[in-house]
Amino acid sequence: MFRYRLASLNPFSNVCSDANQFRLAGGLPFGGTYSGAGIMNGMFSIRLLDQEHIQITYYFEDSIGCNTSSVQDITVDICTGITNIISDATVSLYPNPADSKINIDLNSDDKINSLELYNSSGAIVYRKTNFEIKSLKHFEIDLGLFSPGVYFLRLYSENGIINKKLMVE
Repeated sequence: MFRYRLASLNPFSNVCSDANQFRLAGGLPFGGTYSGAGIMNGMFSIRLLDQEHIQITYYFEDSIGCNTSSVQDITVDICTGITNIISDATVSLYPNPADSKINIDLNSDDKINSLELYNSSGAIVYRKTNFEIKSLKHFEIDLGLFSPGVYFLRLYSENGIINKKLMVE
């Protein structure tokens, strides 16, 4: 029996006009490709675009040649560089220092839109976006592939940014 699989694409979070390049995710079934302005090899970069809404297409072709696609927009917010930094008391990060996994608990009614983990050079080494987090109050990150050192966790909430320092042993 033949079964046709439709492509789907989860909605994207808004992107700040000065955001770093990031890998697109959220297309199903896995194994498809993304296309649209600012996309190269599955990576999205807003830096060279001058648009408020960018249409992203996820294209999937199965093993017998049937294809399908899904479309979502990314909205670009003009960022002034001034952000609301929220007290880090609203987030618990443990254990810290950590070696195998880190637990992140949100101690407020604030909703997390995304989280990023940066190494000491400022490169993003881990990212979760709103469709992966939704409205959870607890997150875990497996640190098994991370080198020992200092990392910085940045959580983007609906009310601002929360920054935390993490030591990996």
